[in-house]
Amino acid sequence: PKRPGTTCPPTRAAIYLEVLRLAREALDVPIAIIGGLNPDNAGPLVQLGADLVAMVDGVFGAPDPKVAIQRINALT
Repeated sequence: PKRPGTTCPPTRAAIYLEVLRLAREALDVPIAIIGGLNPDNAGPLVQLGADLVAMVDGVFGAPDPKVAIQRINALT
């Protein structure tokens, strides 16, 4: 499923977090998330077990891409 963002309604955010939680419990493979992510909304995904969060506009569309990258790298 797509993550909430420009192509997915934010009302579905809780559903996708639950899907990630269930996938992390059931799968022993790296999990990557892409779509509508930015430094402000990627934290819960990392906390729930996403191994990789991929962003384009969340970095290159940010007012300061360097700061956006620093914020992403600080996610735990």
